[in-house]
Amino acid sequence: MTTTDFNIDLLSTELHSESLESQSLKVQLEQQRAELSSVDDRINILLEELEILRSRKERLRKSISIGDSLFAPIRKIPTEILRDIMTLTVPGFFSQDFVYDMVATFRDVSVHLAEPHHARGRLTGVCRLWREQVKKIPRIWSTINISRDMYLNGSIIEERFRLAKGCPIDLCLWPKTWFRDADSTSRAALIKTVTLIVKSHINQIRVLIIDTEDLSSAECASLLQLFPSQALVDLPALEVLCIADDEGLLNQNIPTIQAPSLSWLSVDNYGVNIFNQLTDDSIASLEQVMISSREEIPYDSISRLSLCPNLIALHWSHYESIGGEDSESDSDEAIASQERLHLPSLQTLCLYIESPDRMEQQRLVRRLQTPTLVSLTFCGGGISDIATHALSIILTSGLPYLQHLSLKEFTIDDNGHSKLFDGLPQLRTISCTFCHFGASFFSGLAPVAVGKIPACPLLEALSLARTHFHVPEIIRLVKTRAVPWNGSGGSALQRVHVARCRTTVPKAQKDELRRLQESYGHVLIIEHSIH
Repeated sequence: MTTTDFNIDLLSTELHSESLESQSLKVQLEQQRAELSSVDDRINILLEELEILRSRKERLRKSISIGDSLFAPIRKIPTEILRDIMTLTVPGFFSQDFVYDMVATFRDVSVHLAEPHHARGRLTGVCRLWREQVKKIPRIWSTINISRDMYLNGSIIEERFRLAKGCPIDLCLWPKTWFRDADSTSRAALIKTVTLIVKSHINQIRVLIIDTEDLSSAECASLLQLFPSQALVDLPALEVLCIADDEGLLNQNIPTIQAPSLSWLSVDNYGVNIFNQLTDDSIASLEQVMISSREEIPYDSISRLSLCPNLIALHWSHYESIGGEDSESDSDEAIASQERLHLPSLQTLCLYIESPDRMEQQRLVRRLQTPTLVSLTFCGGGISDIATHALSIILTSGLPYLQHLSLKEFTIDDNGHSKLFDGLPQLRTISCTFCHFGASFFSGLAPVAVGKIPACPLLEALSLARTHFHVPEIIRLVKTRAVPWNGSGGSALQRVHVARCRTTVPKAQKDELRRLQESYGHVLIIEHSIH
């Protein structure tokens, strides 16, 4: 029974404890306490019912979600197609960007190494069906970067190779990322654990990346136990070999490698023996070579590149000495009588020189024969007539198919260099960075008379960044080439981009440039350059 609630006004009245009114109020108070207890009991019952309903609601939601998933469009995809899609979403860590970062720029490559692991995690986290399917796709597990969480347990590494199920393996061995605070004894044991496992799968390896950073000579020798203990190691599946060995510790320990499918070789300061430690068949199959070495490399070792009929890209950086000290044998006549380094299929050549005041550039480029070259990047290393002479040699050696030329850190005066571009009929782009050019360097690019064919008749773009140049030559170039010049087969210059060159010019030339930009604003672009 519901009782009448007390009114706050009762507190202002006087009550005698023995009065009838007081006794009535006490009875009413006890009745309300009993009612409150009854209400609490009812609330508890309702809360239990509410919890039951909420639990049922959640189960229904999950059930409906599962039911909807049964009819989801993605479940209509045949298993074979789903596996193909999954395979495409897990990239290998090996790529041209990875090799360039690792060998040429020494950037952190951990982002490349982590990507396959993260992609696998995203796939296996979708649902149980996907997780089961992912484990049935060997290609997804064939990219193995032995990280810290793997080497602590050899069974995890074994499991990764097992999941690959005989698929060609892309393997990265970078022990620096394993150790952290491990002592020398633990380091040796960890390397041994890894090499023993890898050795049993050596014939599966398609990509092998080894970085010896922070390793001792003994640890390097232990790491190389992954190769069978024989003079000639046969690696039938190997297509890519990348070695980063700053101290040259692998130089005397790596065996001769027979890899008839080898197409990509990248070496950072490995030293003199790298070409001699590959069989002729291995070298003959190469298509791309990236070398960064600060060691002296005899020309007889380099000359083995002539065994590469299919070599399409050669990237050579940071070398200081090729062929020993300067000598009389380095004369043009002496080199002309020696065997040439003929690379009949080479399309891309990149030369980065750290030591421009020597003869290394001339020793190499005077022997080069690259008739099919399409792209040339040449870093001269600063102020040096030797670097300029080397550039002149290679540009005048006969490059009928060269389309892209990039020059970095060159200083070229007016001593007979105005005709460097005369033998480049297919050249379309020229890019110059950190260079210093004399007044006549670009003069050959502009036609000297009506109907006269200029050098590089197909030139479309010229880019100058942080480069000193002669402004009148650029003005004349834009005036004569911004529209199709009066010669058969010529094309209009589409862009001249000048950026951060900090060039000071007279007022008259400033005004001329301003008028050119008004007339040819789509062609001439100047950013933070003219003062």
